[in-house]
Amino acid sequence: MLLRLVALDPAAAMVFSTLAESVASIVPWQVEATRTVTQPREPEQPGQRDAREAVSQLPRGGGGTLVIGITDTDLTATGYEFVFGYALPDRSAAIVSLHRLRDMPPHEWAKDIALNERATKEILHEAGHLLKLQHCPDPMCVMHYSQALHDTDRKSERFCAHCARELSRLPEGPHEA
Repeated sequence: MLLRLVALDPAAAMVFSTLAESVASIVPWQVEATRTVTQPREPEQPGQRDAREAVSQLPRGGGGTLVIGITDTDLTATGYEFVFGYALPDRSAAIVSLHRLRDMPPHEWAKDIALNERATKEILHEAGHLLKLQHCPDPMCVMHYSQALHDTDRKSERFCAHCARELSRLPEGPHEA
């Protein structure tokens, strides 16, 4: 399995290599950080962007490759004031927003340990959705739904035993180590 992280704006580009290293230390997948992709902004609300539309502009994954865009733009989705991330499993692509995960401004992100932990959890959560996992009732599982930042802070960076078992049933992709 190859997990490709794509920085979608200059702020995300400052941390996506660190995030790739963090994610790679947790899962047995190949993780790579790719060049920045510039996307036009079409806010739903001032400062927000529709998450589904943003994911639809990412390169498609597939064939054992998952694509997750990283942005500092605040994301929204139908029925939600905001979302931390959004996945389109049929495209094998997702997006994660750093906007509500950070405690410090972008120029201080290198010191923002909470941002790295939170973003890593959200990247793994969206990767789980791309691999057809649903939200998990275990509040410590990375697949537990985060309605607020404290939910993300409370949960682990790991898949619970049930979710890990579901992942182990997936056929191996061409990028398996």
